[in-house]
Amino acid sequence: MSYQKYAQFSPAAYKSCDRTAKDVIREYMNQQGMDSLAEERQDADVKGLLPVYYEGEIKPGWIGDWPEAFTTVDIPYRKKRLLEKHKGYAIYFWVISGDLKHAWEIPGEVLKPEYRKRKKTTRTDDEEFFAVPLSECRLIELEGYI
Repeated sequence: MSYQKYAQFSPAAYKSCDRTAKDVIREYMNQQGMDSLAEERQDADVKGLLPVYYEGEIKPGWIGDWPEAFTTVDIPYRKKRLLEKHKGYAIYFWVISGDLKHAWEIPGEVLKPEYRKRKKTTRTDDEEFFAVPLSECRLIELEGYI
């Protein structure tokens, strides 16, 4: 029997980053002419009015350019629930740099079973992720938008 082990939820970490991630995505989308709403609920972070959904997280350790040694962008496997909840709609996952200058945008449709992997993180010895190749992601420059 397999099990999933997730990092313990940290209310302080969530509080310090969640609103900022939502604001970054919402501001960028609105400046692109795609009206969006940031909603506080157990759902995707931002909903475009089409509807299109966006889930964002800030990676505080990513400052400056993306490290060349990293060939994937890792999305926690537990986010699969959002794919299931919004089946039939577009959903995008954003990984935002700690300095808020860059973001990776990953379409939900590329979170494929073959990209699943387990790894040790700073919070857990065994967490499951989608390790999405950079070729499936779009790097967005946020300077000038935020």
